[in-house]
Amino acid sequence: MSEYIKLFRKAHNKIQEIEDSPGHQILNEIKGLKNSVYIYQENFKELEEILNQFKDVDFAAELVSKRYSERRDTKLREFVRLFHNFIVSVKSLVAHARNFMNKSFQKDELLKKYDKRIEKDFRKK
Repeated sequence: MSEYIKLFRKAHNKIQEIEDSPGHQILNEIKGLKNSVYIYQENFKELEEILNQFKDVDFAAELVSKRYSERRDTKLREFVRLFHNFIVSVKSLVAHARNFMNKSFQKDELLKKYDKRIEKDFRKK
């Protein structure tokens, strides 16, 4: 076996060892969480844009006119789609954050503080 093949295998084994390490797995979890945050933020921006359109008096008046019923229906369907995407992204982000906290901080005091904060802010209302 050539020295290059041995060197390649050794490098490959080290890369695999790094990828299997807990630190690398946490980095992957963080990347996934960042993606969830990005999706949430973009869905929020899109929803905000359409809501701002509905605030425009001329636009709103046009939509309630019988002459523009097809445009109104299209715009309302788009609003429902964007609202749905936003709600799903919120639920996804919450689930992702919760899974990240549970995996990353199982035996840590931070998880206890996190659980107390969730209880205080969301479950007792």
